[in-house]
Amino acid sequence: MKHTGEGRESVERVLEWLDGRFSLQNHQWAQLESFAQWLNQEAMVAGGIGPRESQRIWERHLADSLAFAFGWLHLGPPPRLLDVGSGVGLPGIPLAILWPSSQVTLLDRSGRRVDLARRAVRRLGLENVDVHQGDALSEPPVWDAVVFRAVFSPERACQNADRLLCRNGTAVVGLRGAGAVPPPGGTARGQRPLQIVEIPATVLDGTVSLLIMGPSGY
Repeated sequence: MKHTGEGRESVERVLEWLDGRFSLQNHQWAQLESFAQWLNQEAMVAGGIGPRESQRIWERHLADSLAFAFGWLHLGPPPRLLDVGSGVGLPGIPLAILWPSSQVTLLDRSGRRVDLARRAVRRLGLENVDVHQGDALSEPPVWDAVVFRAVFSPERACQNADRLLCRNGTAVVGLRGAGAVPPPGGTARGQRPLQIVEIPATVLDGTVSLLIMGPSGY
């Protein structure tokens, strides 16, 4: 696994890309370091992340997760955030560390991954995180913020987000690979605006984009 200094640089690049609107205090950096160690020592061994991810945990998983904050760059931290298909807590746990005032719910259908995420939350002492086993289809449409990372196609993620969000809510879908485009039609069923934001290669490794679904009626 990368040393803390190298990992910190990848996160600092993301924070700079976010125009310095969000910052991390010393105890938050310590939480990220602890989470990185847990991902390497326990989550990877248990199959929660890929077996070859050891050398890029900070950039590919922690910095990548924090980039989702772009969706709330001008809105500020959301009161309640739902991470759909969270797995071992990505991007939900890094965002919960960044936004201690936000109540973050990690949702996954796998009992094994939910158990792993709960272990991580206990290790980090994150009082603003709940972990639930379940399906997004059973969640009520009350969420201020929803994030999807490596789960569902863009079109299906938008359909689910449109159903889960409250009227003024915002969703962010993480996309990897070239040619990321909004779903057909340009807007979701609820007339929520869609926007693709490409993250520069100087910030994150590979081709990474964010599909942002804004509040209804805007």
